[in-house]
Amino acid sequence: LPISAIKEVASLPSLQGMMPSYARTQVGSVDSEADSAHRASQTRRTFGVDGSGQKICALSDSYDQDESAATSAADDIQSGDLPGEGNPEGNTTPVDVLPNGDNISDGTDEGRAMLQLIHDIAPGAELGFHTAFGGFGGFASGVRELADAGCTVIVDDVILLAEPFYQDGPIANAATDVVNDGVPYFSSAGNNGQNSYEAPFRGSGEPGVLSDTSEAHDFSESESSTDTRQEITISVGGSFQIFSLQWTDPSMLVDGSTGPDTDIDVALVDKADNVVAESVNDNINSFPTPFESFEFENNGSIDADNDGAADSTFALVIEKAGGPDPEEVKYIYTGSNFEVEGTPNGPTVFGHAMAAEAEAIAAAAFFNTAPFNENVESAVLESFSSRGGIEVRFDENGDELPSPESRQKPDIVGA
Repeated sequence: LPISAIKEVASLPSLQGMMPSYARTQVGSVDSEADSAHRASQTRRTFGVDGSGQKICALSDSYDQDESAATSAADDIQSGDLPGEGNPEGNTTPVDVLPNGDNISDGTDEGRAMLQLIHDIAPGAELGFHTAFGGFGGFASGVRELADAGCTVIVDDVILLAEPFYQDGPIANAATDVVNDGVPYFSSAGNNGQNSYEAPFRGSGEPGVLSDTSEAHDFSESESSTDTRQEITISVGGSFQIFSLQWTDPSMLVDGSTGPDTDIDVALVDKADNVVAESVNDNINSFPTPFESFEFENNGSIDADNDGAADSTFALVIEKAGGPDPEEVKYIYTGSNFEVEGTPNGPTVFGHAMAAEAEAIAAAAFFNTAPFNENVESAVLESFSSRGGIEVRFDENGDELPSPESRQKPDIVGA
């Protein structure tokens, strides 16, 4: 929604709640030699194919909005990096930027970078673009609008943090719809490696730090001990982010679905138990989705011991503010110069990349593919590339499935 529409929407009787639609692109900082790594140039020569007859479309942040970028879209056309009038290779069909599809003024033109790479591999294909940074509704409608505009292949590199772990969300459903209409859909698996903690919610019988009436989660797996603090070491200048914390409840983000019946909160505390970061959505009444998220940067200002030395040791507290114990609580984490107690690792592919009909793409460095490395037979997965394994537990109505659905993700590894 544009900010100007918030008050108007707040008066709708159908409104269940409002939330910011935090999103980020999932591209890695890599040098691209994909044309050679995937032997696309050899394929073009051998079979005489160059993408002609196809229309390949991308969703990302923006296409031609970043005034600080080294080039503009017009520059890229003249240099041959994009098709359009004046392309020196004769690829003159302009990129089809859909109406209102490039309106993110603070975008980094990641979408244009994606289309440059696509044009290298399939120079004869038409290209199209729509931003994915329009919230859940904007992203999902953008997927369908691209299909309606004649796109025969759709790709994206964006994740919204509140996309459900355990249920197909609105973007996953949009991807499934277009695939069922004959348009293959490819999405970045993500760059979170196995940075994930997951466990059954274990009530400790002890209060949390955010509310005396909340019950803290017990991180200890032992029946003979209790540990309500998970140590997080964050160096000065470092950061730690709960990218997405969720639990086994359905989300009302899914049209027609019930919402959660449990309210979970999360906090980061210093050595004196002072809260330095928190996420405290009312997940039952005003924020009906099982989601919490926060980011903390250690700027050196916290000294709980008053000894003149900045803290680097903190602790995470997960607490249940209301409702029954969820079967599982899980968070995906990221940041810089930090360490989580026990270095928990688990699956991190979630959201629309988990859609059964979509293809989730993992990452490999070009120099670890067969054309560049005689010691490997197939692409070697990057350590930062997200792994799959989260099970879908709820249907589109929010009802629990008879048994959890396991989907084998990622599907493909790409340079």
